[in-house]
Amino acid sequence: MLALAALTVALAALTHHFVEDPLRLGPGPLKRSTPIYTFMATGMAAVCLMTFLPAQAIASDNEKARLEALELVDDPTNCFGAYSLTNNCESPHVWTSTVNPQVAAADSYVSVGIPSCPLEPVGPNLRADCALSSTPQATKTVAFVGDSYANQLSYPVSKASSTLGWQTYLYSLSGCTMFAPLGEGDYAHACREWSRGVWKKLTNDPTIEIVIISIRTLDSVADQSGEARRVIGGLLAANKQVVVVRNTAGFDVDVPRCLEEAEPNTNACAIALNSANDWLVPVVEETGAELLDLRSHLCSEGTCHTVIGGTIVYFDRWHLTTTFSKTLTPWLTTELSRITSSFPTS
Repeated sequence: MLALAALTVALAALTHHFVEDPLRLGPGPLKRSTPIYTFMATGMAAVCLMTFLPAQAIASDNEKARLEALELVDDPTNCFGAYSLTNNCESPHVWTSTVNPQVAAADSYVSVGIPSCPLEPVGPNLRADCALSSTPQATKTVAFVGDSYANQLSYPVSKASSTLGWQTYLYSLSGCTMFAPLGEGDYAHACREWSRGVWKKLTNDPTIEIVIISIRTLDSVADQSGEARRVIGGLLAANKQVVVVRNTAGFDVDVPRCLEEAEPNTNACAIALNSANDWLVPVVEETGAELLDLRSHLCSEGTCHTVIGGTIVYFDRWHLTTTFSKTLTPWLTTELSRITSSFPTS
């Protein structure tokens, strides 16, 4: 940037000498047209080159970081991403060459997609209705239900389901918690209709044995504990085993943007764990459903870090990057196996 600024000042001075003065003071308006236009073309080329080269360098760095992450994510024995927590690695929050805010900002389930599961637009939101795993002679049939917080975990849930021998279906609508909101408007109507349809599917299908719920509960989401209590209680009454994910924390700022402006350190943009508005956990305890505590896993010692295992955890204020989500597979598989091992076999 300093070089570009210096070049701009130099070009301005030379333009004044070779372009403005000849045109303003010379005997003919285009008497010195050849050197003038040659200089203008050279200057424009220099400015374009100064702009193009840094952009190319940034793009190259981003691609290098992305490819490095893709290679590391395939090895669950290393200290990359959430593997660093599962494998008890030292210093899991240090910055490495794979910490790249620009790559993280584009690393969402929306842009990357969900394998074998198209996302259908419903107004400004996205709906998914598909099989996350296809397991012959499955030991259990599972419904994974929620909003965008279900979508962000679709990859590790899919892999865990295959490992555990489950047939798992995803039913999600971003921006809709399944506990239909009160109020009017297109969103509230679409959410209520979707919630009713999913409820009918879950309670009327005797083959579905386990329901995993993953939704957002913090920040601007209103307390829906009354409706949640009714829905979870109804699922249990319909002989479904219910697992509720205590999901990721919410940040006040966009995480990749914050990290781009921060100094690299182990606590960059981190926040203290705050459960003040987490109304879903008491409902889980009251109803007798099972809790899968992802938030405590990510927020060690009461601090929610933005970098874990050389990976940026969030692509915005709330949601996991696809890369980090993939590295949750071993932990999620272990937790789901532990939680459901006590469930009766059909």
